[in-house]
Order: sequence, then structure tokens, then C-alpha cells
Amino acid sequence: MTTIARYINLLLVKRLAVVLFAIWGFASVFDLLDAIDDVTKDAEFPVLSVLAYLAVRAPSLLSQILPVIALLGGLYFITDLMRNHELMVIWSMGRSTRQVIIKLMPVLVLLAAGKFVLDDQLVPRSVEMLREWKVGAFKRTEIVGSSGNEIWLKSGRDIVRVGGEADQAEGILNDVTLFIRDDAGRLTQRVDAVRAQLIDDNLWQLLQARISGRGALTADDDGSVVWRGWIDLGHITLLARPARELMLLDQWRIIQADGFSIRAIDPYVTWLNHRLAGSLIPSLLLALVLALARSFSRSGNAMAIFVPAIAVGFSFLIINGVVIAIGEVGVVPPVLAAWGPVALLFTLISILLLRTNRLSAMRLVPSSGSS
Repeated sequence: MTTIARYINLLLVKRLAVVLFAIWGFASVFDLLDAIDDVTKDAEFPVLSVLAYLAVRAPSLLSQILPVIALLGGLYFITDLMRNHELMVIWSMGRSTRQVIIKLMPVLVLLAAGKFVLDDQLVPRSVEMLREWKVGAFKRTEIVGSSGNEIWLKSGRDIVRVGGEADQAEGILNDVTLFIRDDAGRLTQRVDAVRAQLIDDNLWQLLQARISGRGALTADDDGSVVWRGWIDLGHITLLARPARELMLLDQWRIIQADGFSIRAIDPYVTWLNHRLAGSLIPSLLLALVLALARSFSRSGNAMAIFVPAIAVGFSFLIINGVVIAIGEVGVVPPVLAAWGPVALLFTLISILLLRTNRLSAMRLVPSSGSS
């Protein structure tokens, strides 16, 4: 790594760090104001509870604000170089904007890798902890099913509705309803149970059960019913969480199983692709600032870079969010929804780089004069 490359990479990291702590600090304060009552409720040591909440909340919060950090950090970095005339020196040495971006590739790769690790590894784990803690915006466990807050499954001829949480480790389901059908598909019995516990391979004991109709199932004196059927607790655990909160491998597992014949796979295909495409967004927004810097360098005014960068950057983030939302419901093909905005941003950056290279080449051509 050359001296220039080492200098600008280190400077960029410092500027990004300053912006990161500033924005994350403000965002954490406002987020904590919403959750403070839940965090400190019944806490023996409120300060420790607040610190624990901030630590667990940090991954999901940083994942949301990282693109903005990259955009504003890039503006801070560029204006710093321009104010000290260091950027003009770099350009006068024959370094194009594309070459500057290549020299900053270590930071760009670090941003992309950091965004991916946050979204795929840290956010799913931290959000699961927050939902168990039931604080702030995570007070209720979000169960996503085919009808309201219920998950519907099929076991042979029988239909199973699970309306509560599943404990995969203990093999327990809460709020279970069985719809027992005969060979012709006619409903013969309905069993409503407060809890179902796995006692053997595909053998379940339904506790505090109430049976309606006539059929093979009977209740014991204590209100328990034994039923043999297939319910995959792992599937319920996955399907009970929004697609955006699942790891990449879990999303792929649901897609390969065609939603386990329960869920539409559009949300999972959308977020799987967005997990990959979204990791590039912070790096692309930073590259956008660099591409705009050369375009507006002749004015000598930092606002000439700041205004278009903010306008394009935030417009992209809004459009990207809207397209992802409509991709989840299948209005737009999921792959297009995830990669389309990112491809457009990349195209815009490429056009700006080509334009600046062409203008630079035109300045280097000597003008013909009469002798």
C-alpha cells in the first residue's frame, strides 16, 4: 500500500468513526427514551439494565444507520481533503477518481463485510434476545402465519393450528387446535388444547384438551389427549419470525422447502437477495460522494457536493425501502426488488466516473492556436 493510499484510508476510517459514534449516540438516546420504562421495570440495578439494553440493541440500530453513516462520513472525508487542498494535490498527480476509489477499496470492503455480518449474524441473535426480553418495540413476539397471529400446518389428513409460541428445546407448543378429518376430508373432530408436548417420535400429548365431535380421539380423566402426527418445531420457530430477522441459511432453507407449504416464499427470496445486495449499499454511497467530488470540484464550494449527495443518497434509501416492501408481497419480482435499486445506484456512479474521466481527458488535450 502506497503512502497516499495508507493516508486516505486512515483518514476515512477516522471520519467514519466520528460520524458513527455521533449518529449512533443520538439514535440510542431516542431509542432508549421509548424503551426506558420496560428496561428498568423490576430491575435490581437499573443502570446495568440500561447498559445491557444498549449493547443488545446496538447491532440492529447500527444496521439501520450504517448507510447514512457511510454517506455523511464520506462527505466529512471529502470536505476535509478539499479544505486542505489535499484532494487537488492527488488529482494533480494524475490520480483519477476511479483510482482514488480503488485505493480506498480496503475501507469499502470492510464496510460491505461489516454490513453483512451485522445483518446476517448479529441482528438475528440480538433481535431474538430483545423479543424474549419484551422491551420497547420488541414487547410482542411477532408470529407470522397464514392467518393473523396463527400458524397453520398439515399433518397427513389432519390440520393443525398453532396460536402460541413454540419451545423447540422442550418440544412444547402452546395454544394448539387440531382439526381431525376422515379419508374423504370431512371434519370429524376438533381438539383445542392449552399445550401440546412431544413425548415420542411424532407422538404428542395434548394437555387441558377439549374435544368436539366424534372420532377416534378420546380424553383421559385429567383432560389429556394422545395424538400421533407430524409437527416440525424447527419449522415453526423459523416461520414465527419475520424474514428480515432470519439468517441467510435459514432463509435459504425455507425457500428450498417452498415455505414448507405454509408460507409464500416471496418475502424470503426478497430478503435473501437484499442481505447480499444490501451489504453493498454503504460502500456504494461512499463511492457516490467520491464520484460527485470531481464533478463539482471546480466550484470550490463544499455545498455543491453536499446537496446532490444528500439528495441522491436519501432518495435512494427511500426508494430502496419502498421497492423492498412491494417485493415482499410479490408486486415486483423479489430478485429485481433487491438488486434493482442497487444496480441503478451503481450505474449512476459509473456514469459520473466516466463523465469526470472524459472531462479530465478533454482538459489535457492542448488547444490548437494559429501561429
